[in-house]
Amino acid sequence: MYDTEGGFKHAFGSDFFITPSGLVTYGDLTIVAEPNVRLTTIDIEDNLVCYVGDNSQVSSVDGWRDNKDWEGRVIPTKLLKVGKFNSPHGVAVDQDGNVFIAEWLIGGRFIKLAR
Repeated sequence: MYDTEGGFKHAFGSDFFITPSGLVTYGDLTIVAEPNVRLTTIDIEDNLVCYVGDNSQVSSVDGWRDNKDWEGRVIPTKLLKVGKFNSPHGVAVDQDGNVFIAEWLIGGRFIKLAR
């Protein structure tokens, strides 16, 4: 964490983040997109609240975020599942508290989590 002048304040999350990427705040919560297959929610004091859509086993598949065909060429993944993430990269929240996630993979995938 840094202050508005760029001065270092403190570090956190090494015990619960894997690959933090994009983030958004909503009220007292911060939602962090982790391309290594989940969203991580933290509170205003930088404590872990929960993981959403964790699908970490998919990141060990050869060619993950996408897949590989029998010749080793990268192809669109066949491992997308409802309720699980593959590679969340961008995240936003609207005024109603709906969360929007963009996944980083061939063809992309956009998900809306309705409040």
